[in-house]
Amino acid sequence: MKNWIALSLATVLLGACTSEVSEEDTLSQEEEAAVEEEVSDAGATDEELAPVNSESLDESEIISDITQYEEFEEQDVFDPSQFDAYLVEDSYGVRIIVFVEEGTQRFKSIFTKEDNRFKVIDLETEEVLLDAPI
Repeated sequence: MKNWIALSLATVLLGACTSEVSEEDTLSQEEEAAVEEEVSDAGATDEELAPVNSESLDESEIISDITQYEEFEEQDVFDPSQFDAYLVEDSYGVRIIVFVEEGTQRFKSIFTKEDNRFKVIDLETEEVLLDAPI
């Protein structure tokens, strides 16, 4: 008899602790996509926010035609054609391009190929200007 009372009390307590998820609490796919597209400095590492070291920049390839890179077609945070562009890394997983004006690194783009994520970083303010899927 004591076991049945204890079992009943445990059932009532556990039942009271559960919560129902309403439709209002869940995000729609559109809302989730909007949240994903929001610019967030938390999404960038210290390495991503920092300028490329001079040795890597010296060893990088100069890009004469930035239009060959599809990630720049839809972005509107800066005009890449106004800067000297350097391809710092173009590996299987990531493409990093640095934009230089009068010897100073101004912007860095990071295109993560696996998830088609494109970031544009203002190197002067160490601010993420764009962080979105393309």
